[in-house]
Amino acid sequence: MESIENAVMRSVAELRLLFPSEKITTKTIHEWCGMIPSKKRIQRLLAKHFIKEGNNKGAYYK
Repeated sequence: MESIENAVMRSVAELRLLFPSEKITTKTIHEWCGMIPSKKRIQRLLAKHFIKEGNNKGAYYK
């Protein structure tokens, strides 16, 4: 079994490898993972590991 945090970070790494120009957003990771039902949880994990750029709907992580 894999923790949700590890699964999200692995998914971010995969997405960056396959689509380097794609912005990392909560919605993008939620759709890419498909297994984590809570967008809020993904948002907290991304905020923990990355720097948030922008606010509200247009926010993405670097």
